[in-house]
Amino acid sequence: MSIAGISIRRPLMMIMCILAVAMFGVVVFLRLPVDKMPDMELPYITVQAIYPGAGPDQIELNVVKPIEEQVSTIGGLKHVTSYCLESGAFLLLEFISGTNPDIASIEVKDKIDQILYTLPEDLEKPIISKHNPNDLPVVILSVTAPVTPDKLRRYVDNEIKDRFSQINGVAKVDVIGGREREIIVNLDPEKLAAHNLTIFQVAALLKAQNTTIPGGFVTSENREYSVKVSGEYCSLDEIRETQIPVFKQYGTVSENYKVRIKDIATVEDSYKELREFARYQGKESVQISITKNSDANVVKTADMVMAKVEEIKPLLPQGFSIDVIENSSDFTKDTVTDTYSNIITGIILTALILLLFLFDWRTTLIAAITMPLSLIMGMVGISAAGLSLNTITLMSMTVSIGLLVTNSIVVIENIVRHRNDGKNIRKAAEEGTNEIFMAVLASTLTNLAVFIPIATTSGIIGSAFKALGLTIVSVTIASIFLSFTLTPLLASRMLKQKDNGKPTARSLNFVDHLLSGLDSRYRKLLNRLLSNKVAQFSVVISIILVFWATLQFLTPKLGSEFVPKIDEGIISISIELPPGTPIEITKKRILAVEEQMKTLPDLISISSSIGGSGLNTGVQYGEVRLQFTPETQRDESVYEKINKIRPMLSDIPDAKISVSSVGGLAGENEGADMTIEVKGVEMNKVIALSNQVLDIVSNTPDLTDINSSWKGDKPEISIVPIRERLEHYGLSPNLSQATTIQMLGGLVRYNITGNDGAIYRESGEDFPIRVQLDKRSRSTVRDVQTMEVLTPRGPVPLEAIADVKYTGGISSITRKDKQRMIEISANLTSGNIGKKIAALKEKFNEIELEPGYSIKFAGLQDLQNESFSQLGLAAILAVALTLMLLVALLESLSMAFVIMLTIPLGLIGVIWFMYFTNSTISMVSLLSIIMLIGVVVNNAILLVDYARAQRLEHGISAKEAIVKAGGTKLRAILMSNLAIIISMVPMALGIGAGGNFRASFAITTIGGVTVSTLFTFFLIPILYLWTAPSLQKLKEEYQSEHAV
Repeated sequence: MSIAGISIRRPLMMIMCILAVAMFGVVVFLRLPVDKMPDMELPYITVQAIYPGAGPDQIELNVVKPIEEQVSTIGGLKHVTSYCLESGAFLLLEFISGTNPDIASIEVKDKIDQILYTLPEDLEKPIISKHNPNDLPVVILSVTAPVTPDKLRRYVDNEIKDRFSQINGVAKVDVIGGREREIIVNLDPEKLAAHNLTIFQVAALLKAQNTTIPGGFVTSENREYSVKVSGEYCSLDEIRETQIPVFKQYGTVSENYKVRIKDIATVEDSYKELREFARYQGKESVQISITKNSDANVVKTADMVMAKVEEIKPLLPQGFSIDVIENSSDFTKDTVTDTYSNIITGIILTALILLLFLFDWRTTLIAAITMPLSLIMGMVGISAAGLSLNTITLMSMTVSIGLLVTNSIVVIENIVRHRNDGKNIRKAAEEGTNEIFMAVLASTLTNLAVFIPIATTSGIIGSAFKALGLTIVSVTIASIFLSFTLTPLLASRMLKQKDNGKPTARSLNFVDHLLSGLDSRYRKLLNRLLSNKVAQFSVVISIILVFWATLQFLTPKLGSEFVPKIDEGIISISIELPPGTPIEITKKRILAVEEQMKTLPDLISISSSIGGSGLNTGVQYGEVRLQFTPETQRDESVYEKINKIRPMLSDIPDAKISVSSVGGLAGENEGADMTIEVKGVEMNKVIALSNQVLDIVSNTPDLTDINSSWKGDKPEISIVPIRERLEHYGLSPNLSQATTIQMLGGLVRYNITGNDGAIYRESGEDFPIRVQLDKRSRSTVRDVQTMEVLTPRGPVPLEAIADVKYTGGISSITRKDKQRMIEISANLTSGNIGKKIAALKEKFNEIELEPGYSIKFAGLQDLQNESFSQLGLAAILAVALTLMLLVALLESLSMAFVIMLTIPLGLIGVIWFMYFTNSTISMVSLLSIIMLIGVVVNNAILLVDYARAQRLEHGISAKEAIVKAGGTKLRAILMSNLAIIISMVPMALGIGAGGNFRASFAITTIGGVTVSTLFTFFLIPILYLWTAPSLQKLKEEYQSEHAV
């Protein structure tokens, strides 16, 4: 007994089974996490190494190169990109796709631990962690108040920060802005020298005396006492009164005495050096950046943060204000809401189309009910796959609506046809379903054959492909199950037996009259066409010419991009000033940008910060972020606003300004449209080569925000020890010269940067005690030259044992795969990015490169190439699987090839629609094209399968069979394809948050389905007539298939 027969005979059992799965679907749907994009566990490991006071060249030599050599032996390592910065290094290790990041991080840690003893002593232990694109702030807050910056910062650190840290799902809370308290001991170098003291001695003494040491326990008969020696400072006066023992040797005469800190230094209650700054809505503020755990739900975490904000507000002192600068969950919520709206609208429109065609509320209801039910039941599979509700999965559901109903349409149309032939309704339901069981199953399996390769793609964007593929597979399986169970079950109970004496409602439907007339005309036209060989060849050649012309003339005019742009309503203006620019100058530039931006329409808020982030840190870096009203509430997109903003900022002096939108696939600044890597061995040659590339890019039209990672030399005071003089002053006999040089480096760092090893505790809070030379003794090159160095022959100025001079130093060094590298980036103002890159490649090819030097496009272009190649492989696999499946189901290689020829027909429609809607080739549109491989063949499967069945049943010719198949299946094909098209119209309009992203998929699908359907009605009958086997051979094949 068939599954349709079981459903008709055991209706309650089948309904209970369906309801049970649907119930579980509802439960898991309510529990599914909501996110903007699928989780992307990238095979990236980061290594951070802090080396206080060291320059980029020192870090490259002493830290980065040894680590690179060590980790390069790890299996599966693809690239190592190293950034040598001031006082630290950052290494990004990229592994091949499929590498487990947890195992990779352990291997990296083990390798680095093996060489820790060879790295500089002052290097802090490297931090190894996994890189996750979702580790971005979910909420950014601003706190303003009419108090001093230090009091505001202290209040946020003590009263607010920990409240957010305690929220479940929050990974870290970063505070930016304000001033941090610090106790500063400013040493007078002349008084130090007079007492034969060094800064090392003072710093070590303060740290040693300001400590608490446990002394153990004393136990009496009735009680146990803990013992501790407490030497912590209780006031600044105690620090000032701290005594330092002094020992002097004059030949054979020695002198011992003590000197107080206040006699050689001033002790101030001050602030740490100002290295960061924040503003909000024109006021100085403290910003709180809250980042979620990688496995936490963005919406749930943000909601808990916002609830905590509302809880904090009543507790704030008078005049304090806490405001939300950005809440990333707002866009996610809007996207989800708008996608739900697309799904519901698509279901309603599809149901109306069915009603229009069927003109029977019963058949319409039977077909329409499978749409929401398939989505609900598919949730079980989505949950089992570990997916979340995000832009990709919800878009997949929207796409699925039309696909889901096509199976039910074909089934119910066949049931109605059998009923109209006079059969009992239950018999019609069972036989009608069984008759087209194989055709419907074949068309469904072709869909699955397409999406399985998509779901198994690797690469960085494989997670997004997987989410789309698994979602559609899940709901498609639910749909095919319902088509063979619920559809015949409901049809057998709800449809009325045909009364030959009365006209049916359907027969009174003007659409039915229209389709009947269309059916008659189509049969006549097809009969004439298949009777005229010249006409047949004309049609085939015409379609081939259309296909060739489309590829030849329209395809080159299509633009390309990685993914369609997403408008989240936030613009970032990055400002970079020359190295060595003081923070006050950066402040002035930030204020100038803010003033210019105030006049922009639709602006909600302006926030700004100084200090940079990530790899670009320093007081010469600043950022202004603009928050606009939602996309649906303004006339201009953020991309149109960006093009207006750029010329407004052209007169900001000495500043490199880059304007970009915030959002996109990863959730942060989208990055440059193009990035060019210039690599080589010698830095001078790499610089010269990058300058050539920079000139070419700068002179290329339609490119803006042109930037180079090479920042040029920064002002530097160079100290080169003179080894002969070290020996002359007795600094080397008992020490190696390397140790002596390290001692000199430490002395200079202590004198200028200071040492904050000691802690001052007040009211339960810890504040660093920084010991350094007073500012007047470390402000000029001459101050550095005359710094006192204590030697066995007495104190001498630094210039006596070293060459101290003003020079230019490297501000940063970037390396990739053990070569030095400079990156050139640029954004496109208009035109085709693909064509622009092709033109630049031609110009770069004219540059003569020495062996070991290279120019390569990277960044988004590299990611795009990798993703496109993955999709290309998925497309090849999809075509191969579809062909093999058709051969297996039809037991005919020739028929399978005939059906596969409908795929190019879909491509014609895709290119036409993309061209006329000004769409671009992107990852999203390519995914849609792959999906069409499984969709466009369905029409041909119905025609060929029905024609084959008619020949076997009635013994008619191939021509008669295919003409009958075309006329009989015309209504079902038109209805099912129109359902696909109509269901995607809401998504194609691109309305709502993230609409542009979804529209690209829908437009491509609509184009492919529309054109392939029209061409299929003529090309497939011709090809079937040419390739169909004789009736005798067909019967022999059938008997062979069904032989016992």
